[in-house]
Amino acid sequence: MKSPATWPVRTTGCGRIPLRLIRLSRSSLPLPPGPKKLPLLGNALQMPASRIWETFHKWSKESGSDIIHLDVLGTSIVVLNSEQATLDLFEKRATIYSSRPHFVMAGELIGWNFLTPLLPYGEHWRAHRRIFHQEFNATACRRFRPDQLNATHRFLQKLLDSPEQFMRHIRHLAGEVTMSTTYGIQIRPVDDPNIDIAERAIRTLAKSAAPGKFLVDAVPLLKFYPSFLPGGGFKTLARKWRMLCEAFRDVAFDTCKQEISTGSARPSFVRSRFMSADGGVVSAAEEQFIRESAASMYAAGTETTISPITLFFLLMVLCPEVQKKAQEEIDRSLEPGHLPDFHDEDRLPYITAIVKELFRWGSTLPLAVPHLSVEEDVYRGYRIPAGSTVISNLWGILHDEAVYPNAAVFWPDRFIKDGKLDKSIKDPLGIAFGIGRRVCPGLSLAFYSVWIAVASTLAAFEITKTRDQHGNLIEPPLALEEGIAVSPLPFKCSIKPRTQQVEWLIRSARDDDEYLCMSFSVKVSFQVLVPFSHSDIATMALLQVV
Repeated sequence: MKSPATWPVRTTGCGRIPLRLIRLSRSSLPLPPGPKKLPLLGNALQMPASRIWETFHKWSKESGSDIIHLDVLGTSIVVLNSEQATLDLFEKRATIYSSRPHFVMAGELIGWNFLTPLLPYGEHWRAHRRIFHQEFNATACRRFRPDQLNATHRFLQKLLDSPEQFMRHIRHLAGEVTMSTTYGIQIRPVDDPNIDIAERAIRTLAKSAAPGKFLVDAVPLLKFYPSFLPGGGFKTLARKWRMLCEAFRDVAFDTCKQEISTGSARPSFVRSRFMSADGGVVSAAEEQFIRESAASMYAAGTETTISPITLFFLLMVLCPEVQKKAQEEIDRSLEPGHLPDFHDEDRLPYITAIVKELFRWGSTLPLAVPHLSVEEDVYRGYRIPAGSTVISNLWGILHDEAVYPNAAVFWPDRFIKDGKLDKSIKDPLGIAFGIGRRVCPGLSLAFYSVWIAVASTLAAFEITKTRDQHGNLIEPPLALEEGIAVSPLPFKCSIKPRTQQVEWLIRSARDDDEYLCMSFSVKVSFQVLVPFSHSDIATMALLQVV
């Protein structure tokens, strides 16, 4: 054993203190409070099968602390239940808390470890992050608005033709926008194979990466457990899901790559990355990087759109007074015979309030993606062990009664004052997509995809409870499909046009979209820098054809 004179030292404000003494002093500090732990099992038997974020919130209140500690079969878990605690660790101490835990099921067994949100903190992640910021910052996202608007109009037509399949149409809407912006692929109106592969694959991601879903994440040695033995079904499942993961990563990318080689590729993220390469030559490493970045963009863009739009339909059934007030605003603010456009945002503050409340009340990413503490730390006198999984309970933060009174109630009016958005109320969008360096960069794209879908649907349709075969009203349940992102389980509702003119309006808007696409397929000599109406853009396109 080394003598004290040879111990490593650290210089502090109090002089040079041996690191071993610092470690000893830290190890004597208490862990954050939390529910009582059992020997070996820790809190494993107390972890709920569903709505775990609500349980975390309850334990936080019971312990009188916004930071709690759990032990699940030897895995140290720290849960942050306030914005301040999350800011203190994820932003002010980002070098310690910006990495990710090792996802055994989702990453190692299925193969999702290439996704940007799951990458450990480091240079590879920074390279992904730079691309995401370039493509999805608030200014850059404006170029996607024609795609978002056209996809929304096609969504409205599908609601006209087959309203009973609205949940399928929502997924198609989200997939169409992200497929177009990421790969430039024009998808089929129904049963598109690219959308089908992506939807099935992303569901496996949502399930496999959710905290506590698979025991192998807590006991990594189980990855060597034979699949043919009792309890080894997760290995068989992982093999099936791995094929979907690889198809999701490769099929759309390879289609886009082929179109680039033939000169038929439409503008997209992938095409722009290939064209920006030195001399037009992309190395194998660069191609793999683009492939993985594109898949990450698609995965991040779909679930953060599907969940809030699906929740919107459910809540319009359960909160008819909100729907009525929103439609009154639309009728009062828009010219007759026009569907909402992005330039109507300032005239529709209540629509914006609905979208903000969707992200607050529904908490699309209730626990975000877990972080990892890469070294031992001390916070508020509590010891946070190195290697701890650190979770920010976004649902709990967005249901803080001190910030959002009556937080359990879906109430868009909390963001409205004197008919305008009340800027004194904390904007939930700054929390709903995460806090710190690992915040989801697709916030702007997701918000406006949801905003235009909500505004357009409310302008065109009445969403109400439907009736069963005996004529009784069906009350849809608030049941959730849980994963990293949560979304309502299938439910039934009635979706009918508000007026006789709506069908003509929707179909004429679709015709405008098709005409606009044909106009822009010809080379034009201008660049759209601000949003215009359909008629404005179509007219400019005809005048500027060269």
